Amino acid sequence: MIEMQIEIDDKRVKEMLKKMNPAIQQALLRFLKKAGSIIKSSAKANAPVDTSRLRGSISSRPEGIRQVIIGPNVDYGIYQEFGTKYMKAQPYMRPALEDNIDNVRDIFIREINLAIQRT
Repeated sequence: MIEMQIEIDDKRVKEMLKKMNPAIQQALLRFLKKAGSIIKSSAKANAPVDTSRLRGSISSRPEGIRQVIIGPNVDYGIYQEFGTKYMKAQPYMRPALEDNIDNVRDIFIREINLAIQRT
């Protein structure tokens, strides 16, 4: 299985997250859900299709307010992404993030700004 994680993993940030306003925590959760959905949709559009099983297995799920897990639940997803000595790589997860990184950043900024304005 291949997974992509967007994670906030800085010790200072972790401490700040524990102390922060619930509105900011909710903004982070909304951000992770939106970012995960955008990247998941892009990965599905990029995924190579034979039986559509790979495409249909791609999902996203937030894990707390620090990360979102995005990826397929079929074993061969990693081989499609990176290839093997017998098969050329057909990346679909990495391009999904690369193509949407600016949009994901904008969503983060927008969600945090809205939460700050509401507090």
